[in-house]
Amino acid sequence: MLPDSKIGLASIPRPSRQLILGAAIGYGPEKVRVFVESLRASGFKGEVMILIAIQQFRLRSFLRRYGVRTQSIWHRRSLFRSVNARRYQKYYKYLFARRHEFDHVMVADVRDLVFQSHPFAGMTDDRRHYFLECNRVEICNQAMNWRWVTALYGAKANVIARRPISCSGTTLGPTDAMLQYLGTMAAEIHKVHWRIYRRIGHGYDQGIHNMLIHTNPALAGVLEENNRHVATMQLEGQQAYKLDDEGRIRTAADRIIPICHQYDRFPEIREVVERRWSGGR
Repeated sequence: MLPDSKIGLASIPRPSRQLILGAAIGYGPEKVRVFVESLRASGFKGEVMILIAIQQFRLRSFLRRYGVRTQSIWHRRSLFRSVNARRYQKYYKYLFARRHEFDHVMVADVRDLVFQSHPFAGMTDDRRHYFLECNRVEICNQAMNWRWVTALYGAKANVIARRPISCSGTTLGPTDAMLQYLGTMAAEIHKVHWRIYRRIGHGYDQGIHNMLIHTNPALAGVLEENNRHVATMQLEGQQAYKLDDEGRIRTAADRIIPICHQYDRFPEIREVVERRWSGGR
């Protein structure tokens, strides 16, 4: 566990029964170093599986040093849906085949996420946990999120217009609940016509994620306030965070958040975090 953690050892689940799923297609080792080094330093001993492209030999070798499993897929942006969208089906198949091996599962972005304490501590109940972005911003008031949901759902988007934004980059829960979430996401993504996803860009899975978690009772879960277990940082703004002498990200109220997402949006924070985990490389 990292220094200054408030989490007791008793609250950390059994190490062999947790899984983290991510995707790093198109990234070199320098883009995933913070993720894997900070994760292993957090005390996490469970399994990590990251999707990579077939030709990413250097990345595969790098991840192997940290005990990370990889699954290679063939991907050409001009031929397929974005990796952001395709990952749900890949995750679902991987987890379904090994569903009896894990108690809890997290789906996490890889390029812009740093772990500051154990990712599952305090999160091993029987519910899905969805993590909100800036608590002050509704879906209809954030241009990109509103563009995604209106392009996907038309007038139906008004149903969630005033709901808070949940980030699809981090979701966790017990295995069966996460299988249901991943399967539902994959099925909904499959319905999207190619003309729509070509028009609105790679992040449209965020629009689907928000529509489903706010309207589908079968996917009910806990909507976690931002800056508690996860800090999704971009919409909050740099003024909401500060760095301590050890390079850890804290809230303005001096609290260390276990998982910080989108830290790279702020150059001053990114430089310190990357220096801490990358030796200045």
